[in-house]
Amino acid sequence: MPAAVEVAAYRIVTESLVNIVKHAKAIICDVYLQMNSANELQIEVIDNGIGIPVHIKPSGKGGIGLTSIRERAQELGGQCVFERLESGGTRVKALLPFSHREE
Repeated sequence: MPAAVEVAAYRIVTESLVNIVKHAKAIICDVYLQMNSANELQIEVIDNGIGIPVHIKPSGKGGIGLTSIRERAQELGGQCVFERLESGGTRVKALLPFSHREE
């Protein structure tokens, strides 16, 4: 796996977990990583907390934040979405293109 994909995946998951601890008031969190049929690394972080706000205010305090999570995916040609779940909680889903290179 290219180092850029490894770093992006690690940062997306860790920032998602930090957000859950700081904001979600969740009891359960699941993290899923898998290669999909489109040759992308699919990342899902799902919690059962209070859910992401409908309107998100940009943070002026710095930090990685949701914008940086999205930018990490976009830098690799991927995408990231944040979803408020009807059952409560939030899903962060990122798709990172992955090209297997033989070395």
